[in-house]
Amino acid sequence: MWQTKHSRLTLTNIFCIDKIMIDSHPLATFRAEQAWTQDELGDRIGVDGMTISRWERRESLPQRRHWPKIEKITGIPPAEIISAFTGKAAEAAQ
Repeated sequence: MWQTKHSRLTLTNIFCIDKIMIDSHPLATFRAEQAWTQDELGDRIGVDGMTISRWERRESLPQRRHWPKIEKITGIPPAEIISAFTGKAAEAAQ
């Protein structure tokens, strides 16, 4: 695995970033750009990394109480996350 002293970017991360961008959920894209783990984003929002994972896999939506913090940290409005979630639901129904 390649890693420099001043960078957290590794070959594994590069592969993951490419994979994330294929089916990008707004939170996953933001995390990739920041080079944050799900746990790191979760700590900032006040949830665990598994919760972030469920959101990114579109298994669940964030609770309303998390919307202001998500938007403040990521700049992603709730409507964009809801749209990503409902878009997947609509695809699965077809």
